[in-house]
Amino acid sequence: MSRARVDIEGSARPPLFGAVLQGDVSPDEIMTAVLWLRTPEGSPPLVETAWSVVRTREPWSHERYAATYAASPEDVARIEAFAHAYDLSVVDVHRAARTVTLCGTAQSFELALGVKWNRHAYRGEIDVTHDTPLSVPASLDGVILWVFLPRNAPITNDSPPLRRRTDAPPGPPAATPDKPWRFHPPSRFAELYDFPAELTGEGVCLGVLSLYGGFSHDDMRIFFEGLGMRAPEILTVGPNRWAAGPDTWANYEVSMDAQIAFSCAPGVRPVVYFSGARGNADTTTYNYFQLFNAALFDTENRPSVLTLSAGLPEDLPGVWTQAEATRINELFVIAAILGITICLPSGDSGSIFPMAQGMFSAPSLVYFPGSSPWVLCCGGTTLILDERGALKDEVVWNRLADTMLLAYGHAGRIAHLGSSSGGVSGYFERPAWQARAAVPVRTFATFRDWVFTEPASTFAGRGCPDVAAHADFFDGYRIFVDGAYRYGGGTSASTPLLAALVARLCQGVGRRLGFLNPLLYRLQLEEGANVFRPIIAGNNGGYAASSEAGWNACTGLGAPRGRALLEALRKVYSV
Repeated sequence: MSRARVDIEGSARPPLFGAVLQGDVSPDEIMTAVLWLRTPEGSPPLVETAWSVVRTREPWSHERYAATYAASPEDVARIEAFAHAYDLSVVDVHRAARTVTLCGTAQSFELALGVKWNRHAYRGEIDVTHDTPLSVPASLDGVILWVFLPRNAPITNDSPPLRRRTDAPPGPPAATPDKPWRFHPPSRFAELYDFPAELTGEGVCLGVLSLYGGFSHDDMRIFFEGLGMRAPEILTVGPNRWAAGPDTWANYEVSMDAQIAFSCAPGVRPVVYFSGARGNADTTTYNYFQLFNAALFDTENRPSVLTLSAGLPEDLPGVWTQAEATRINELFVIAAILGITICLPSGDSGSIFPMAQGMFSAPSLVYFPGSSPWVLCCGGTTLILDERGALKDEVVWNRLADTMLLAYGHAGRIAHLGSSSGGVSGYFERPAWQARAAVPVRTFATFRDWVFTEPASTFAGRGCPDVAAHADFFDGYRIFVDGAYRYGGGTSASTPLLAALVARLCQGVGRRLGFLNPLLYRLQLEEGANVFRPIIAGNNGGYAASSEAGWNACTGLGAPRGRALLEALRKVYSV
């Protein structure tokens, strides 16, 4: 029987870096695979439909999308016959998401897909990986777009431990001469960016996405009560699993995201989505795919805005390949069709991502999925406040010269406090809506033995970020995690803040806003609507802000003017 090669999931994080090979997997061990199928034959290209939605500003319903793009019954039947021929079970079919989940023995998958399983020991745990390439019968060539082979981690609904406090929650630490920084409730930053006070996001579903880690409902109650607010009833989709060991920082991330987003848009219907990954070592491209799919095709809650504080640099060894990024990017095109705004961070390492020690190990890279041209990429600024907390100035967030101690149990490491990442994508071409943004070209050159040995090449790529907001831990966000008040910051903080603004704007306009980027760039750069405050001072290590350009690779168009943006959108939508 002739066979055709298919793409296989690569790891968005090197899941078994440093792992020790333990030998082959038992032929009888049970495995799973998720097949991603093509769109139906004859359906219009997804990108074509997405641009039609952007032009008409009329998002599709989930029902209309499924009627047009769900996997065809014929393709599903082909997969079922394929599974039956190789003694595999079909355990789930999601036609709208175009996924089929198969289950069977390692031996059956080896015969069906040509996969060779290996057992490794990593951090004291036993894991299973696979070799490439995969193949399927030629009759399925073109039917299967991608094969995900998630490891068989047990999926449980473990809740984080609840802390029953009898004492009053601790207050913020006092400022001292050697510790002059302060923190503020997230709602203070909403005020500083002039979020329309009469809007709360009522009637809008706002989803926070978590790759791994969990939040405590007890933490949430104390945080909101500390603001004089009633804690919202947060719906969770997927296992809200409290991370332990070296991944405890993930609990901080998802707790911070939810507290910022839901306190700055207190009227929204709040949902937190979890991928089911156990931790950093367990996170792969599949978890990103699974997480976004869960939110995009959630027909019960139907979120209008999604925010995720995660990403890794493009084309870094062991991270995203261009094929993986291209596939995940398709989900953001689907979001545009459904009218869902996706907010993602630009990253916290400035314009470089150090791979090792030394300047020659620090390539200038942008972070995916924030570098997708179909998402709102959010950078970071530093709001400079006076002694009363009033705004004096705003510059690019850059604290690369400052350090913090990241504690993992009894160990720890010194890390930089970070800077707003930004630059030019090497994966995605510059979109038309950035034509007036003066995005620089990305230059590639080979420097070997102190000589440029090959001519430089250039790529006109998508510029990141699009917009920005406060990300500085100094004068940071006051959040409550794991029983204590803590400092929040990074583009992991500016992203949910901006998502909360989008949720309020959805309420103010009375509709989903969806893929906003073309409209935002047009309003600011072409129509002079002044809906953003350009950041004209500072740098992120490789790019600088200035008063000469309307966009920069540190903070994009700048910081939002909330009410001005609302009024501009109301004119566009004739509200």
